[in-house]
Amino acid sequence: MKKAWWLLSLFPILLKRKQQQQQFVKAHFAKQLSCIQSTNQQLYNKLLYYSTWGVVSISEVFAHVHHRDLSQSERFNSSALSLLYALADEMVDHMQLSKTETLAFINGKPSTDFSINWAQELLQHLKDTLPAATYLTDAIQAQVNSSDQNTEKDINSIRALTYKKGSATMLLYRLLVNSPISDKEQEAVLQLGYTLQLADDIIDAYDDTAEKIHTTANTTDLISVAQYFKKQSEISQQLYFDCYGKSGISEKEFLNFELLFGISNLAVKRFTKIGIATFSPEQISKNKRSKFIIDMENPIDAFKALWTTIKS
Repeated sequence: MKKAWWLLSLFPILLKRKQQQQQFVKAHFAKQLSCIQSTNQQLYNKLLYYSTWGVVSISEVFAHVHHRDLSQSERFNSSALSLLYALADEMVDHMQLSKTETLAFINGKPSTDFSINWAQELLQHLKDTLPAATYLTDAIQAQVNSSDQNTEKDINSIRALTYKKGSATMLLYRLLVNSPISDKEQEAVLQLGYTLQLADDIIDAYDDTAEKIHTTANTTDLISVAQYFKKQSEISQQLYFDCYGKSGISEKEFLNFELLFGISNLAVKRFTKIGIATFSPEQISKNKRSKFIIDMENPIDAFKALWTTIKS
């Protein structure tokens, strides 16, 4: 019952945090976002989405479990990281650049494309900010290497690529919160990053399948996907509470992750109801995209996700 009340109270809090964070991003990156919006509304929407939820659902959580709020500089840096990831994702998935070309641009090759130039600026800012720039280099390399999933079909290889991408990203978010990090916390952070990347793969299964991107969610059967995700979620929970202990603060903050897990579990249920046993372009073409998408700003979808989380 306590978990249910906490979850029900969390949702309006998240929406308020989302609004505040979006206002922060629009204020501090107004010029760049305006340039993107004038030419690419879809990328603009992606930038706002990444820079809102990346900070609200991850950076703020890490600050709170260390018993404080994000500072303005931490919020700015976490927003910059989120924006960089959205731009890197665009370069990898939609600009159709080779790995060599992508890395060349990331490493400073001149470009006439505004989004690439902005990514370079954000990357340099974060290199100057992070205590160890090698972590950023590793994370960017993992993001670029994830393009190998376009041709890779072995589930174990895909999971390895996914682990590197998800864990490296989560570690960066944690390192941008200026509190000491122990080996124990780093282990928990890496596992959380992997599990959230698995969750993201499940949520994006329709679009990734349509775009012929192989992920942990569409390379094997749905039952195996659900079982594997459940196991990794349990490992994440164990490591999280081993690290941060059991307290009102740590339990409430973990609900942010549980809600994300719940959205993915709801997606699995929805896929099962539709009759999806394995994802393939042929299978998904039989249904409208809207049947696969969970919109947390839709009250019905939000309630279903909350209910799935409460019952888990």
